[in-house]
Amino acid sequence: MTISEQASLRTFPPFSLSRLLCGTFAPTPGQRICVLIDLDDPADMTGFAFLNNPDLSIQRNAHMFI
Repeated sequence: MTISEQASLRTFPPFSLSRLLCGTFAPTPGQRICVLIDLDDPADMTGFAFLNNPDLSIQRNAHMFI
Protein backbone atom coordinates (compact mmCIF):
# COMPACT_ATOMS: atom_id res chain seq x y z
CA MET A 1 0.00 0.00 0.00
CA THR A 2 1.38 3.41 -0.96
CA ILE A 3 1.72 6.28 1.48
CA SER A 4 -1.02 8.11 -0.40
CA GLU A 5 -3.36 5.15 0.00
CA GLN A 6 -2.53 4.87 3.69
CA ALA A 7 -3.19 8.58 4.19
CA SER A 8 -6.57 8.32 2.49
CA LEU A 9 -7.61 5.67 5.04
CA ARG A 10 -6.89 7.90 8.04
CA THR A 11 -9.76 9.60 9.78
CA PHE A 12 -9.51 12.62 11.99
CA PRO A 13 -11.87 13.88 14.70
CA PRO A 14 -13.78 17.11 14.09
CA PHE A 15 -11.78 20.28 14.71
CA SER A 16 -11.78 21.42 18.34
CA LEU A 17 -10.13 24.70 19.30
CA SER A 18 -9.99 23.71 22.96
CA ARG A 19 -8.30 20.39 22.11
CA LEU A 20 -5.81 22.20 19.87
CA LEU A 21 -4.93 24.79 22.51
CA CYS A 22 -4.75 22.31 25.38
CA GLY A 23 -2.71 19.82 23.36
CA THR A 24 -0.35 22.46 21.96
CA PHE A 25 0.17 24.72 24.96
CA ALA A 26 -0.90 22.48 27.86
CA PRO A 27 -1.97 25.48 29.96
CA THR A 28 -2.06 25.08 33.71
CA PRO A 29 -4.89 26.49 35.83
CA GLY A 30 -4.70 30.26 35.95
CA GLN A 31 -2.73 30.63 32.73
CA ARG A 32 -4.29 32.69 29.97
CA ILE A 33 -4.09 32.18 26.22
CA CYS A 34 -4.65 34.92 23.67
CA VAL A 35 -6.64 33.93 20.59
CA LEU A 36 -6.23 36.43 17.75
CA ILE A 37 -8.87 36.57 15.05
CA ASP A 38 -8.60 37.86 11.50
CA LEU A 39 -11.28 40.22 10.21
CA ASP A 40 -11.36 41.79 6.75
CA ASP A 41 -13.17 44.81 8.18
CA PRO A 42 -11.93 45.94 11.61
CA ALA A 43 -15.27 47.73 12.05
CA ASP A 44 -16.74 44.25 12.61
CA MET A 45 -15.22 44.43 16.11
CA THR A 46 -17.54 47.30 17.06
CA GLY A 47 -20.16 45.78 19.29
CA PHE A 48 -18.82 42.33 18.31
CA ALA A 49 -20.71 42.61 15.00
CA PHE A 50 -18.67 39.73 13.59
CA LEU A 51 -20.60 37.37 15.88
CA ASN A 52 -23.70 37.91 13.74
CA ASN A 53 -21.93 37.22 10.42
CA PRO A 54 -22.42 33.56 9.38
CA ASP A 55 -19.33 33.79 7.15
CA LEU A 56 -17.12 34.33 10.23
CA SER A 57 -17.84 31.06 12.04
CA ILE A 58 -14.15 30.45 12.85
CA GLN A 59 -13.84 33.85 14.49
CA ARG A 60 -17.10 33.24 16.38
CA ASN A 61 -15.76 29.91 17.66
CA ALA A 62 -12.59 31.61 18.88
CA HIS A 63 -14.71 34.16 20.76
CA MET A 64 -16.92 31.48 22.29
CA PHE A 65 -13.87 29.56 23.53
CA ILE A 66 -12.80 32.43 25.74
